[in-house]
Amino acid sequence: MKSDEYSIDDGKRRSPDYTKNEMFARSKKMPRTSEKKQKGEEKLDALMIIMKTLVQDVKKIRKQQKDYQEEIRQLKIVNKEIKKEIEILKNEIKKMTIRLETIEGEKRKNNVVIQGLGIDTTNGKEIKEEIKSFIEKQLGMDVEIKNAKKLGNKACLLELGSETEKQEIMKNKGKLKSIRNEKIYINDDMTKNERKVQGKIKSKNRIPKNNNR
Repeated sequence: MKSDEYSIDDGKRRSPDYTKNEMFARSKKMPRTSEKKQKGEEKLDALMIIMKTLVQDVKKIRKQQKDYQEEIRQLKIVNKEIKKEIEILKNEIKKMTIRLETIEGEKRKNNVVIQGLGIDTTNGKEIKEEIKSFIEKQLGMDVEIKNAKKLGNKACLLELGSETEKQEIMKNKGKLKSIRNEKIYINDDMTKNERKVQGKIKSKNRIPKNNNR
């Protein structure tokens, strides 16, 4: 046996070379360590991909949020403009309504409505003659009736010759209370809005007053 080799039975002395068993054990450990290292690197790579994907997703979400915020801002601007336009239209409609009410009021200023007077005919000329005769008899007035038409079963619309004649009729309409067993009224020919206001006033007057009980 050479002096630089191990003795079979001597476990204390070492040779500078590996034994076959030691070389086999070493070679067996190296692949496992390399495999673990490779798996670790693969996991790290996978985590990096996931992190990169998450970063990209966060960027997309932030961009979407920014876009949504801009859309909301634009919608608010549009909504504000629409509100302004609606307000302008409301004012225009209000002005137009007032103008129409004024024009309609001018057309009606010489008109009166007689209610409770039963007239069978629908002929305008015959209605004028009957009402003219009624006014002369009950109010003692000779008036010019330009137009007359029925509004219902016992209601007629009259267009008088002048505003002065209308005022005289309104002053003397109280004489109709003397007619027995008949309820005949003469009122202004009011616009829809005027009738609405008049109705509210009447409703308010019907409410019994509280006597501070």
